[in-house]
Amino acid sequence: MSKISSRVDLALHKPVHTNENRKTAVCITDGNPSTCWTSTLYPAYAQIDLRGCYRLSRIVIRTPAEGATLFDVYASADGVNFSRIAQKVEEMTCPPEGDAFSVDCEARFLRVRVTYNNAADGASLRGVEAYGEPCGQRCEPAAFIPPEDFEQSAYNVPITQEDTLQEVRELIAYTIGEARADWFTLRLAENDRKPGQMGRDYFL
Repeated sequence: MSKISSRVDLALHKPVHTNENRKTAVCITDGNPSTCWTSTLYPAYAQIDLRGCYRLSRIVIRTPAEGATLFDVYASADGVNFSRIAQKVEEMTCPPEGDAFSVDCEARFLRVRVTYNNAADGASLRGVEAYGEPCGQRCEPAAFIPPEDFEQSAYNVPITQEDTLQEVRELIAYTIGEARADWFTLRLAENDRKPGQMGRDYFL
């Protein structure tokens, strides 16, 4: 196995998967801090495949200079089981050199989950860097497990009116508290759907 310097960015030009705006995901590992991946929502995440198993010692997360970005960083050997290895919870702007974290973990996959920026409506990342050395182990992605067929699953059951009312009761209790949930009397009413319209749901 060839020696890789711990000063080499292991994430450089490695493939990235994002949950939104995948066309610009490459900006996260292109090594250019002037490019940026953006999302229109929170939370949003980017996952990098380092294409090998490494003992990571340091990571650098670059976010926009405007505003303060909060995020969590997770690591995984198989792309399924992740552990959080770093977190930014202080509302401080990103320094020019990025937010650096000392870590100690074996990983092939890194996932950055952006949860908030106080100056933007959606998540952004300018770059992710990873440093470490090969750990001498094989880190293979977990085998794909196809989802269970819905028709044969435990979820394929009729939804009763009482089920619907109970869901609404729980939503009310969650929103305004258990003590106030009994302030409401619920019943289902007929939908006033008209031709060409979606109609409305009533919870009275």
